[in-house]
Formats: sequence, structure tokens, C-alpha cells
Amino acid sequence: MKDLPHNYAITSILNNDGQVSLKANNTPKMVITAPPEFGGPAGNWSPETLLVALVASCFLLTYRALASA
Repeated sequence: MKDLPHNYAITSILNNDGQVSLKANNTPKMVITAPPEFGGPAGNWSPETLLVALVASCFLLTYRALASA
């Protein structure tokens, strides 16, 4: 594990069509839009699906770290 503090930098760009492009170091670009429930197109990540996915992945990665200890 790296020493503290841990820094995480992203770049976010709002396009004219309502898409948000997200990019972090050494990661592929992500396109975020409003979900279909709020008039956005289907098939993209939305802030709502990202939030749920982050909680699920945090739980699984924490469980894995505890299980390996």
C-alpha cells in the first residue's frame, strides 16, 4: 500500500449534447449521461448507476481484503 495521502485526479468535460466525459490517469474514458428515467439515452453510465456500482465494488474489494487477511 502506498503512503498517505492518496490523491485521485480526474478530468470531466460537459459536451454540448449533455454527455459528460470522465478521464483519470491510466484509465479509459467514460461517457456519463442522464439515465433514461430523466430523459437521457439508454446504454450509458449515469450518476445513479455509478453510485450503486461504486458501493457494490467497495463492498466486494473490502470483503476480499478482509478475507485474505
